[in-house]
Amino acid sequence: MATKPKIRKPRAEALLESANRQLRPAGPRRVLVVGAGGAACSALPVLFRQMCHSHREGDELIIMDGDAYEDKNVLRQFPAAGNTGVNKAMAWVQLLLDQKHLLKVKLVQKTLLLY
Repeated sequence: MATKPKIRKPRAEALLESANRQLRPAGPRRVLVVGAGGAACSALPVLFRQMCHSHREGDELIIMDGDAYEDKNVLRQFPAAGNTGVNKAMAWVQLLLDQKHLLKVKLVQKTLLLY
C-alpha cells in the first residue's frame, strides 16, 4: 500500500506563521494615533479595518489631535469636507463611529508637545 507524500509548506510561510503566533499578544490592544491630519487619512482607515477584522474584547483605538480642519485641508484630507473648524480627532471619531463595529474608539483633543 503506497503512502501519500507529505506536502510541506514553504519555509518562509512556516516561519511567518510561527512568528505570528509568538507575536500575537493575548490581551486587548490599545493603539494611540497621534495626529489625525494628512498621514492619518491614509493610515487610519487601514488600521481601523484591521483592528475590526481581528477584534478582541477590550481593544481600543485612540485618536489624538488638538488641531481643527481648515479650508486648505479639504483637498488633501477627506474628513475635512464639511468639517471646517471641527477638531480633526473629533471628525475621525464621528466618521468611524458611523460604521457598525465592536471596536471602542476614543478621542483626545490635545496637542502632543515634544521638546
